[in-house]
Parts: sequence; C-alpha cells; structure tokens
Amino acid sequence: MILNALKLHNFMPYKGDQEMTFPVFDNRNVTLVYGDNMRGKTSLLNGLRWALYGEVLGRHLRPIPAINILNKDAAHERDFKVQVSLQFENEGISYELIRTMQPRELIDTPRDDSHFEFSRVMRKDGVPIAGHLVEDEINRMLPKSIARFWLFDGELLQEYEQLVAEANDTSDRIRDAIERVLGVPTLLNGRAHLAELLHRAQKQFSREGQRDSQHSKLEQQTLEELDAAKRELKNFEALQEGARIECDALDDDLKRLSRAESVKAKIDENQQQLALATSARDRAVQIRLGEAPKAWLALVATSVSLRRGQVEEQLLSTRDKLEEIITRKVEHRLRLASLQSGSCMICGQAVGEEHKQHINNREQSYEAVDGFDQVSGRLAALTRNLEKLRSLGARDVEERIIQAERDFDRATVEINQLKMRETSLLGEIPGVNLDDLGRMAERRDVLQREIGRLNNQVAALQAKSASLQKKYDHLVNAAASGQQASSQVIARKVRLLTSLSEVFEKSVDRLRQKLRLVVEQSATTTFTRLTTEKQYLRLMINDRYGLEIRDHLDRPVSVRSAGAEQIVALSLIDGLSNASGSAGVLVMDTPFGRLDPKHRALVLGYLPKMAKQVVLFVHEGELSRERDLSHISDYVAAVYELERVSATQSVIGRR
Repeated sequence: MILNALKLHNFMPYKGDQEMTFPVFDNRNVTLVYGDNMRGKTSLLNGLRWALYGEVLGRHLRPIPAINILNKDAAHERDFKVQVSLQFENEGISYELIRTMQPRELIDTPRDDSHFEFSRVMRKDGVPIAGHLVEDEINRMLPKSIARFWLFDGELLQEYEQLVAEANDTSDRIRDAIERVLGVPTLLNGRAHLAELLHRAQKQFSREGQRDSQHSKLEQQTLEELDAAKRELKNFEALQEGARIECDALDDDLKRLSRAESVKAKIDENQQQLALATSARDRAVQIRLGEAPKAWLALVATSVSLRRGQVEEQLLSTRDKLEEIITRKVEHRLRLASLQSGSCMICGQAVGEEHKQHINNREQSYEAVDGFDQVSGRLAALTRNLEKLRSLGARDVEERIIQAERDFDRATVEINQLKMRETSLLGEIPGVNLDDLGRMAERRDVLQREIGRLNNQVAALQAKSASLQKKYDHLVNAAASGQQASSQVIARKVRLLTSLSEVFEKSVDRLRQKLRLVVEQSATTTFTRLTTEKQYLRLMINDRYGLEIRDHLDRPVSVRSAGAEQIVALSLIDGLSNASGSAGVLVMDTPFGRLDPKHRALVLGYLPKMAKQVVLFVHEGELSRERDLSHISDYVAAVYELERVSATQSVIGRR
C-alpha cells in the first residue's frame, strides 16, 4: 500500500477542509510532518486509522468516542459533519476510501455517538465497490490486526515490552498479531479445518460400523465423552475470556484512578495553599481598611512634623525647669534639717559652728521657689500633646498601606495561579469518582482469583479432551484398519485425514520456527546497523517474538535502556517487513523521543530503506531541522508544518 492523499473535514483539530499529499519521487520516499505537542500529529495518524477501520485511539490505545472526533469550533458553528478521505495505491490499482459521520435525521444537535450515522464508500480505479466487500478489500491489503506495525506510535513500544516479559494475555495477543503479519493463521486455519473434517469422518465411521460390537460401543462412549468435554471446555473458555475482558477493563480504570489519586493529593495540597493565600489576602484587606481613614494625614504631614519638633523642644525646656525647681527645694530642706539636728543629713557628720554660720547665710539669701504645680502640669500636657502628634505619623500610615497593597496583590496573584492549577489538575481526571477505587480494586482481585481458577479448569479440560481425542483416534483407526469396517471408503478417508492432520501439526511448528529464525536474522542485521554499542553480538528471538539483546560473549543483556528498547522495536518491525514482504507504507508518530543524537542519526539514515514510503510525525525537539535533517534530507519528498490557530484548531501548511 502506498498513500497518495489524506483529506480531512472537521476531524479533531482540523476544522473545515484540509488536505495532505504524500509524494514519492524515485528515492525520495519520506514525508515529514512537524508539529508541537497538542497540534494534531497523533490526530493525523488517527485520521488514517479512522478512514481504514472506523476507530480512533487515545492514550493506552483506548477508543475515543465518535462525538469527540468532531471539531469543537465546527460544532459551535453547527457544522456537525466529519469526513476523512484516503487515496492510496495497492498493486498498481488506485483506491479512494471515504468515511463520513453526520447527524441522524431529525437530530438537531448531536450529543452522543448514537446521534450520528456512519457511512463508508470505496472506489477501485474509480469504480465503487459494494459495501459488504469493502472490509474484505481492506483486510486483504492491510488487516486491522496487523496495522499496529505499520501505523506506529509510542504505545507500540509499551506493547512490545510485553513480549520480553513473562507470558501473559497481552503478550499472547501481540504474538498472534505478529503471526498474522507472517501468515501463520493460514496454516492454523487449515489445521483447524482438517481437525473438524477428521472429527466428522470419525463420527460417520462410528455410525456406520458394527453397532453391536463391544469395540463400536466403546467408540461411541468415548465420542460422547469427547463431545461433552469439548462443550464444557468451550463454556469455560467463554467464561475465561469474559473474566479477562472485565479484568482488563478494571485494570485500565484502576490505572486511571491511581493517576487520579495522585492528582487528588496534589489538589488537596493546592487547596491548602489556596486557603493560606486567601487568608493572607483577607489580612491585607483588613489592614488596608483600618489604615485608609488615616490616609489624610499625608496632607498635613509637614505641619505635624514641625509642630512635633516645637513640642519636643518645649518639653525638654519644661523638664529642665522642673528639675531645677525640685533641686532647689530639696537643698533647702536638707539645710534646714542639718541645722536642726546638728548633723549633716547627707554624710551624718556633726555640723561645726563655722558650717552652721555658712548654712544660715545661705538660708537668709534663699528665695522661696513657687510654680512647681504649674510647671509639672505643663510638662504633663506637653507629653500628652507629643504622644498625640506621634500617633499622627503619616509616614507609618503610608508605609503600612503600601505594604498592605503589596501583600494583597501578591496573594491575589498566588490565588489565581492556584485556581488555574486546580482547574488543570481537575482536567486530568474528568468525571473520576475516587470512591470507586477501593470497589474496583476489590472486584479486580476477585476476578483475578476467578481467572486463576478458570485457567486451571480450562487446562484440565484441555488435557482431558486431548486424552479422549487420542483414545478416540486410536479406536477409530484400529477399527478402520481391521476387517470390521462397514465402509472402506470412510475408513480410507479417516486414515488420510489423520495423516494430513499430523502433517499440518508438524508444519505449523516448522513454519513458526522458520519464521522466527528469519525475523531474528533480519532484525539482528537491522539492530547491528542502528545500535552504537558495537559489542552487542545479536538479537535472539523467543516463542512470543520477543527479541533479547546478546552481548559479545553471547550473554543476555538484562537491563535495557528506553533508547535500546526503541531500537529493538524498530528492528522487529523491519524484520517483520522483510519476512512478510509487506514493506509498503510505514507511518510513525513521534518515533525519536527516546533516542540520543547518535542513534537518531543512524535511524534517520536507515528509515527510508525500511519501506517503500515513510511518513514521520515529529516535533522540532526530536528532529531538529538544523541538527538532524541532514541525515535524511536526500530522501525527503515533502515537509509539512502543523500550525496553531487556537487551542482547538490547527492547520496543515506545506513547506
């Protein structure tokens, strides 16, 4: 398959009609599509997937509801039609595949998937194909089960890592998908068909044999037991599959809820910070309200300052005067007391006549001091006035108001940031009820125990069925080889089908071994070209097509980096392509995110050789035009840029 053009109408971020072509000129077989995160690279991959298979996948490869692929801005303008047209070639034939989604009749405003009707049209060399044949035509070219290896996104790496882990349901499904790429199911279907034919022939032989013989009765009894065991096995396998499906769904929900639980802890912390910021803002408001009535003081600040200086000078002068009055009064009282007692009131010595005369002279010249009460009253009044003037300090009021404004602004900015963060966090877990976490975990644990029990029962029934089948085959073949057979034609048919079944059984095992060897050798060749670690010897494949790196001493490399994992996954894809002969188109979304510059250069140089056509959806950080483009520029046929129009719109631009 070679892509020619992709046309989109209102598909995800692509509003209106937009188109992208995929030219191939001689050795120029690479189309580069640059786009930042959230610009629509994965949406283009989903556009291809929706056109082919009618499904759109989100994170963890979970289907996206159809209502969500309609562009939001187009829906706002009441244009509810979504259409994707894919033009491609296969084996020299031109195809056009158009898938359309539009509201059902009488639906004015669609609100869920049931409000839409879906249609699909395919033209082959311009001639329409009957609707019931479209899916068969697509599956003939690129079956949905193997498309994951040619429509490649980052999720494939997570799936591929399951292959090198222990056997489980996921690795089994991936192994089955790989074997479909390699054509193994064709042989498996033949083996199953032969087994069914053999079983019918054996039953027919038993019916036409000698019913009264002991041998025939044993055949019939064994056949009835075998049929009963197969019916019971089928029932238990259905129960097993149902439990696995429910358990897988619960696992997905639990992973989502586990993420939600982590986000909820961040939301709780965010709310605590929001409460603190709100409290700080409220305090700033209260301070501002309390200080605002005093703001007028700034108008009289100069007068208040001058008056305060005057009062301070008067206060100092009055204090000095009061101290002088007090000193004179105290001295007068001490002199009189010394004269009366004959002893000095300070040192206690006797006062001589000469000193008494001196004291008398001083007292005769002493003038009574008046005004103590007046001066002390004036001092108290000046002190009160000064305190009032100081309380009218405009500078302090201004500083407090300015600081309150700063605190208010800072708290408001923090509140807005915290609210935006909470909105963002809530957007990560839309519609999640965290109370469901415990209930789901308990149900999942019950299902896991049930699956374990069913696995044991299925294994026991498989062993029982195999034993009964072997016993029945032996009985029928013994009867067919003897002279008791009533129909030699049916007997020969039983023997022939038995031989063919054995041949097919051995052929399946041999084919798997051969294909694994081809994939291993091809993947090893690719790996040694792409890895920068030259001491790695080879890749070794396991039964589930997991590839293990072997070092120069042929020992397993147990610890693999994310970059090595990506190189191994690319090597597997190339090995599958070479083994199956399906090297048509290879579409890769963000393929270089885990690679260092040296590995990226090697991969870029080799990618154009992995398929007839390569389409890469990248961003500047993983494939720099200045740093990396030179490694692949000789193979580039077209370059596109996904440009932002708004959060819900992007446009495709040709460079």
